[in-house]
Amino acid sequence: MSTVKLLSTFVKRTDGAKIPVEIDIDSSDKKEHEDYLALLTSINSLLDFDNLIVLAGSGTSLTFKGIAPSMGRLWDKCKEQNPALFEAVLEAVKYDNNQSNRDDETNVSAS
Repeated sequence: MSTVKLLSTFVKRTDGAKIPVEIDIDSSDKKEHEDYLALLTSINSLLDFDNLIVLAGSGTSLTFKGIAPSMGRLWDKCKEQNPALFEAVLEAVKYDNNQSNRDDETNVSAS
């Protein structure tokens, strides 16, 4: 049995709260379950985007050193390819250049 948990705007509330629902995607009668249909609706909504890119620095690539680049290395590669376009993207998304300074300040250990 392969299951997924879904928490979406398409999932009905239980006792006034949204609780992730578990969906058996191997079930032979899954097409009759509204939670499975909610999963399909959620996936279809995501796929309707004309342009979608996800850059998630979750650290999973660090498990594969030498095989997969780190998020920082991916950003460096983007900047190397076209510095002007890279800066234009940062400006378009209103990237905060001071964020790395704040990150450094918050990561300083308290002595």
